[in-house]
Amino acid sequence: MKRLIIILLMFSIITPAYSEKIKIKSGRKIDAAQEVIVKLNQTAMEKNNVFAVPRGRRIHSRLNDNISRANAITDNIITTQLMKDWGYKNYTIAPEGSLVKGVITKTSSTSTEIRFDTIIRPDNVEVKIVSKPIVISSDKDTIQNILIPFGTEFTIQIINDVITSPYQ
Repeated sequence: MKRLIIILLMFSIITPAYSEKIKIKSGRKIDAAQEVIVKLNQTAMEKNNVFAVPRGRRIHSRLNDNISRANAITDNIITTQLMKDWGYKNYTIAPEGSLVKGVITKTSSTSTEIRFDTIIRPDNVEVKIVSKPIVISSDKDTIQNILIPFGTEFTIQIINDVITSPYQ
């Protein structure tokens, strides 16, 4: 019991020394002690071959099928394929050709919105992502049925950190 009290007392004396506020890349302020914990978690994740890919990264992919007025319906699934390997810190997360799955989230007579949520690698591992929505607008007077043709290239921006392991 005395040992526990002494440890708690020591911690309460040491903690204020580490509570100096610092800024990290995101601009928010955290305690130095919290930063140490974050770094330890990142190190442990990397040792276990799992890491966090920071938000803001981009994925370049190409549409697999035409999107037409007939299939541009909310909740329909859209797939694209990676045009090149997607990597981080000298690791390949998903190789070229991996599928990127998205969903049509909104449609109107003049626009279609797609939000991508999953990368499916050749090893069948699904990497969950949160993307900025892609909005495709068209002229209301357009008569053609095809809104977005097969092969259209998309740049998908990731808006949350992605926790994943590298592709083996």
